Amino acid sequence: MCEDLPNMHTTNQKTTLSILRRQTRTCTIGADPARQVLVGSEHPVAIQTMCMGKTEDVDATVAEILTVQDKGCDLIRLAMPSFDAAKAIPLIKARTKMPIVADIHFDPRLAIAALDYGADKIRINPGNFFDKSYLEKVITLAKQKGAAIRIGVNAGSLEKDLWEKHGAPTAEALAESALRWVKFVEDLGFSNF
Repeated sequence: MCEDLPNMHTTNQKTTLSILRRQTRTCTIGADPARQVLVGSEHPVAIQTMCMGKTEDVDATVAEILTVQDKGCDLIRLAMPSFDAAKAIPLIKARTKMPIVADIHFDPRLAIAALDYGADKIRINPGNFFDKSYLEKVITLAKQKGAAIRIGVNAGSLEKDLWEKHGAPTAEALAESALRWVKFVEDLGFSNF
């Protein structure tokens, strides 16, 4: 119940709760200070949602974003299933205020295109990228552009050696995979994740 929650107060449209948080580093989403969101460390939890429509339908995507933009949403995630979706990023950014998170699934070329077209953050599962040289290009470009990266793992992207070691996509296997990818990215000198 709310009365049991410590140090809870409301400011404008957001409710904040003072809780003990593990110390983490800051991840900067958005190179442009006017649309920048800081997450991690001492920063407030950022609210993110995802558009439901086709990203390349710029008018519909902008309309979706505007419904949440002034209601407290901090980040907007867009599907990047095609190069046309990536090409829509600058058109969408010109009409909205929130940082754009490009949701990439299997094709690292789409991650590169999304970054080239101005994505503020990309969401990837490195295990889905079968050529590590492309992953290196993605990381290098994100660093050059000042973009953030969300590194994810799941059962579908679990490396074969970890599947064999653990016998299934267990929590331990997924954690080991995540730590492996963190090391890979940090070894490339990237830390904005």
